[in-house]
Amino acid sequence: MTDQTYESTNEEGAGGQIEPIHVVIDRESREEAQATPEFGSWHTYSWPANTSVQASAQPILPQTRQRHGAQIIVYNGTSAAAGAYVQVGSMEQVQNNAGAQLQAGRYPVDAAQQLWAASDGANAMIITVIDERYL
Repeated sequence: MTDQTYESTNEEGAGGQIEPIHVVIDRESREEAQATPEFGSWHTYSWPANTSVQASAQPILPQTRQRHGAQIIVYNGTSAAAGAYVQVGSMEQVQNNAGAQLQAGRYPVDAAQQLWAASDGANAMIITVIDERYL
C-alpha cells in the first residue's frame, strides 16, 4: 500500500505563520508485510487403485528458501481400505518405499526441501498441496 501524507497546523512559526507538521500514515507495518506470503499455489494429485509406487512417484513441492509454509491434505479414494496412505519424502525415499506414510489428514510443511509423493500401491488416493511463498 502507498503511504499517505497529511499536514496539520499545530504550531506557530516565525512571523505568525503556522508551520505544518509532516505526518505519515503507514497502512502496512513491516512485521505484517514480512509475515504475509506473496504467492500461493494449489495442486491436486490423484492416483487410481493398484498404481505402483514407481509409476505414481512425482514431485509435489519444489525446493525453495522462500517458502512461508505449505499444507499437504490427504484424502482416501472412494474404495480405499482402512490404513491407506501416501508416501512423502525425497525422491529417493519415495521411490524406495522409505517415505513417510501419511494417512488421511492435513499436514503442515515448513521445510525448504523438495518433496515427492506416491500412492501406497494398492488404494486410490488424492492429495492437495497448498504452497505459500515469498517472492
